[in-house]
Amino acid sequence: MKVTLADLSKKSGYSLATISRVVNGEAGVSDEVREAVEQAIRDLGYLAKRPRGVNGVIGVVLHRTTPMERLAVAPGGALELGPQEDATAERLLTAPWRLGNDFYRRILDGALDELRQHQRKATLHVAGSLDDPQLRAALGGGAAGVLLVGEGGAGLDALMAAARRPLVLADILHDGPCDQASSDNLDGIGQAVRHLAGLGHRRLGFVGGPVDRALRERAEAFAYHAFRAGIAVPAAWVHEGDGNIERTAAAVAQVLAGGQRPSALVCSNDYAAMAVLRAADQCGLKVPRDLSVTGFDDLEVATLATPALTSVRTDAAGIGRQAVRLLLSHVQPPDPAGRGSVVRVPTRLVERASTAPPAG
Repeated sequence: MKVTLADLSKKSGYSLATISRVVNGEAGVSDEVREAVEQAIRDLGYLAKRPRGVNGVIGVVLHRTTPMERLAVAPGGALELGPQEDATAERLLTAPWRLGNDFYRRILDGALDELRQHQRKATLHVAGSLDDPQLRAALGGGAAGVLLVGEGGAGLDALMAAARRPLVLADILHDGPCDQASSDNLDGIGQAVRHLAGLGHRRLGFVGGPVDRALRERAEAFAYHAFRAGIAVPAAWVHEGDGNIERTAAAVAQVLAGGQRPSALVCSNDYAAMAVLRAADQCGLKVPRDLSVTGFDDLEVATLATPALTSVRTDAAGIGRQAVRLLLSHVQPPDPAGRGSVVRVPTRLVERASTAPPAG
């Protein structure tokens, strides 16, 4: 027997208008009322009709709290590094931060395009905190589901526990019940190590960034693939910094200035690789003649660097698309808990001018 809104109203004791707001994921309904209506939906097995074109609004939220350095292209075409500034909230998607925020923009482009193909409406919001009112409101019932892009943080567990709508993480790795989409870090670093070993490099080092789960995976992947290649890596040739290009360059310059130095450095992201290029220049070394360098993510800056950077290309748009597909699998009927699935999007090494056989 077909279940109607009137049946839900009779079962829950609430008006047809209230039932309609809950079914369509609209705001203006208390948690207690929403829970009662959703319980009636489950009890009666109600299947909502899909409105023309859309079925609830999807909230796409970009979250970042840590400062980042502004990158720009100088009049001569070279990359120009600005000071490290607060690039959170509404500034994050503005033109001055286009290069530095290239990775997130690609994820958002992929996610929004996938939503358009599924004829889903979306709202895009930039949050500087996991306590952001709009993010909390969306997960509380103001949206049919939420896609969180960017950074996690200490408050992510509490956010997931409080969510009354499905939540999926894009490029955020976390031990929790939410589905996640991210890059294949293990194979990506493996491609870089195999590329350098194939060129003849046996003196490899590693330059990492801030210790989040994704970058930690890349550091562990380097150790694993170097071991598999039979390459011993001195501890002094492994540097994991805070993500600041200038400070990372200063630390790497100390390694390169030593009597024994690596012939190639694998970097956890393109920002770390930019720091290595600066360090090599400070030490009077030519890339790739004296030092080969690989990055990770293949941001727009990789093609603008001098020399152009060999980098592991992350399909950021693909991460956004896969995250949306995961989210839509939970949106109807509502399933806030999710399944805890992790989708790994393949990577691909793009060879450019920053790698070559070792001298001699």
